[in-house]
Amino acid sequence: RHGLAAAWPIVLGACAAVAALVLLLGLGLGELLRRHPLLQQGLAWLGVGWLSYLAWSLFRSAGGIDGAEPPRRLGVLGGAALQLVNP
Repeated sequence: RHGLAAAWPIVLGACAAVAALVLLLGLGLGELLRRHPLLQQGLAWLGVGWLSYLAWSLFRSAGGIDGAEPPRRLGVLGGAALQLVNP
């Protein structure tokens, strides 16, 4: 809808988030999670909470788009956040 200029910040943010995640895993985050299953389970429950929050927000929303203001653009940080929480 807004063209390539609007998409680039989202793409760059998502790429930066993936690069940061790969770097953290390379520096030992994966090993830390392997050695501490309780930490991994805590992250899983955090994901359950996040998905539950999203489901509740969708359930409680009005659902209509008549007269609604246009959605904000995600930008670099929004693209990075989207990439990090995307299962």
